[in-house]
Amino acid sequence: MRLVLWYKDSTGAPFYSYDTRGRQSSRGTHWANEDSLGRRSSFEPHPVTPLLRIQDVQEEDQGVYRCRADFKASPTLNARVNLTVIVPPEQPEVYNASGHMVREVAGPYKMGDTARLTCEVKGGRPPPNVTWWLHEALVDDSWHQERGVTRNTLQVASLQRADLANQYTCMAGNTALRPHLSTAVRLDISFPPVEVRITNDKQASVSANKRLELSCRVVGSRPRAEVIWSRNGAVLSGAVTRSQGDNVTISTLRLLPSAADSGQVIRCRAFSPAVPDTVLEDFYTLRVNYRPVVGLTVGHTLKLSDIEEGDDVYFECHIRAVPWVHSHEFRLNGKPLVHSKTDKIIMINQSLALQDLTRERSGTYTCAASNDEGEGVSEGVYLPVKYAPRCDTGQKQIYGAAKFEEVLVHCRVEASPGDVTFRWSFNNTGEVTHLPTEQFTVNGTESVARYSARSELDYGTLLCWARNAIGWQKTPCVFHIVSAGVPEPPTNCSSHNSSSGSLTVQCLAGNDGGLPQLFVLQVRGPGGQLHYNTTAQQMPRFSVRGLQPNTFYQILIYARNAKGRSKPLVMETETLRDAAERRTEKIIDGSLKESFDGMLTVTPVLMVLIVAVGGLLIIIIIVVVLLRMRGRPTSRRRGTPPLTGLQMKEIGHQAEGDSKNPDLIQTHGEHGFPMIEATCSAEGGPERCGSGRAPSHRGRSGSGPDPGRPGDISYIPAAAYVGSVSSSTLPRSSHCPQHPYGSDDDADLWPAVATRRPLLGGTPYPPVPSDEAVQYAQLSLPRGRSSRTGGPSPVTYAQLEHQHHHNHLPPVPPVPPPAGWAQGGRQWADASPPGHESSGSPRSGDGRPSGSSSTSAETVVPAT
Repeated sequence: MRLVLWYKDSTGAPFYSYDTRGRQSSRGTHWANEDSLGRRSSFEPHPVTPLLRIQDVQEEDQGVYRCRADFKASPTLNARVNLTVIVPPEQPEVYNASGHMVREVAGPYKMGDTARLTCEVKGGRPPPNVTWWLHEALVDDSWHQERGVTRNTLQVASLQRADLANQYTCMAGNTALRPHLSTAVRLDISFPPVEVRITNDKQASVSANKRLELSCRVVGSRPRAEVIWSRNGAVLSGAVTRSQGDNVTISTLRLLPSAADSGQVIRCRAFSPAVPDTVLEDFYTLRVNYRPVVGLTVGHTLKLSDIEEGDDVYFECHIRAVPWVHSHEFRLNGKPLVHSKTDKIIMINQSLALQDLTRERSGTYTCAASNDEGEGVSEGVYLPVKYAPRCDTGQKQIYGAAKFEEVLVHCRVEASPGDVTFRWSFNNTGEVTHLPTEQFTVNGTESVARYSARSELDYGTLLCWARNAIGWQKTPCVFHIVSAGVPEPPTNCSSHNSSSGSLTVQCLAGNDGGLPQLFVLQVRGPGGQLHYNTTAQQMPRFSVRGLQPNTFYQILIYARNAKGRSKPLVMETETLRDAAERRTEKIIDGSLKESFDGMLTVTPVLMVLIVAVGGLLIIIIIVVVLLRMRGRPTSRRRGTPPLTGLQMKEIGHQAEGDSKNPDLIQTHGEHGFPMIEATCSAEGGPERCGSGRAPSHRGRSGSGPDPGRPGDISYIPAAAYVGSVSSSTLPRSSHCPQHPYGSDDDADLWPAVATRRPLLGGTPYPPVPSDEAVQYAQLSLPRGRSSRTGGPSPVTYAQLEHQHHHNHLPPVPPVPPPAGWAQGGRQWADASPPGHESSGSPRSGDGRPSGSSSTSAETVVPAT
């Protein structure tokens, strides 16, 4: 074979040639036309079956191909072959009934709808076969071709839930040489819910104001159901909805039901968004347990603004509660009222009747009821009971004032209505005087009267009346106007050790003297130094700290007001050695008896022991007195008058503010206790007072008095301490000290010789202020002088009487002579002998000195 030529169809020019002329047959020359077919063609000169290979066959390559072969020794050979090119169709496309291309999912469709799906295939030669398959089953093979497009329309009628997600496949193919082309779509169908149910127990009750969670379960909806909660037609918001599985929807609603919600219906409505016209719902009736809802009303025939004392009032309590109440009550100002015919409080079921009202029934009334859920209280109804004025409590009722001192007396009343007028009167048991209106002021329910006493008759009682629209005050407010004075000392004082370095003192307050008072406590330590000083305003209660353990202290307590201070109450105490040791205490004033009474009640043995010792001491004192009486000489020098002009005067420290008070003697001994000095008077002249030399002061040195020396003088404790000292006697001597100046007018300037005898032993203390006064002193006549021939030596008792400024203080009673003495005669006069008056001492009409204090003398003769 020398030459091979390839022709297509009827073209006269070959598109490919193979030439071996002048060469070996296996090394021929290949030639191809430059057109598309020539570039994709190649020839394989196989000796047996030569082959023309066309690459990338295209549709235009279809035709009749002719092969011309020239041989070297044989004639030319022509062969023809028909090449048929099959063109595959394009990818099938699916369109819905609306002409929209469907990609993977067709729909959504509603239940009962008909799904129309058209599969279109373009191209393909020969025309392709277009079919619909469900899974592996052929469901539609009816296709038709129009204008190069092959179509097949699938119809699925009356879609049901079973058709959901069915996958239909459109397949197109025109040759068995290659797989068919396919496009699959899945049906999407929307369903309405088939079940809506509230899962809570519909018979259960819930508590008011406690959180309630309702759950609604929706089944069968596609897509996820829309859930709407409502209460009595009103949409509720705040629900939380979630999907559970393919077609289950859970919606949760949280509520806080109140008592008003009881009986209301909660609805759960569900529907598919794709099928909104199909709605299912369920409901839940609220059964709310709540604490009572209470209301209180007054009788509709009553007008609260016109209620007065003596009227009757009725209340009605209205209750709503689930479950029903197990108790209810009425309250006044928050306090329960109790049914009482005596108090005229009548309760019947849910009604309250108040009969014969008093002002104490004014206030806010409420009704309270209780059940298992709790207690409910109604709104308060205020009941104003009108009443005539009455005195307010807690007012000051005693006003102390000096003469010509103006005091402001406050009168407060309670009244309803509070628009009041006042009237004042003064009563001194002799007459009643009305105060003019310009003497008092009115401010609301309080009136202030200005009052001043100009004489003793102006002390008495102020009466205050008020009037309002109801009427006059029935009982006036009473205020006492008294003469102001110094307060009385505290009483019933007691103390106890809180620890070894502290103690607490508590007393009862005495009379304040008509003026506001305060209380002062002072603590003095060994050596007399002031260790603690404190003041109490309302009550005499003190707490003392910082004391040294195992140490004696002296405690002074007194009251003070604008007029001065009271007598001090003196206590001695010893701090503890340790926490287990109790303190010892001595009360050295009028409270001594109370302390002794408390001590005697400790044990019967101690009481018997004290009585025995006391009796023994009395017997010893009587024996000593009798021995002294029998030991005196039976004859005395006649003509010597008894000691005259003996005066009791104070020595030493005087507290500031009390130095001008003639009722107080403020001399103190070495332990701070009051002492009295007796001195010679010049009434008897120089010849009665010794040789004219100045008296010695040995008695002040502490060595004691000299019994043999004239003019020695004893200190006698004050009345508060007489309970511990029975008497003290001047030493008998023949003469008084000589007047150093030789003039009667200077008698008050004589120095005194004294021996101090404290009441109690122990640690010495410096002078302490005291307002105690001497009650009596036993005075002996000079040795050798006698007022009665052949009789025993008389003894003169001097008693100090006081005219206190306090109108309420009683007079000091006379002091009886010591036991064992017979009373020879009484004459209440100066300490001077009868018929003798001291110069410069004016007397009143009854023979007593006109000063604030006087001295009485009583002559007593020993019994024979």
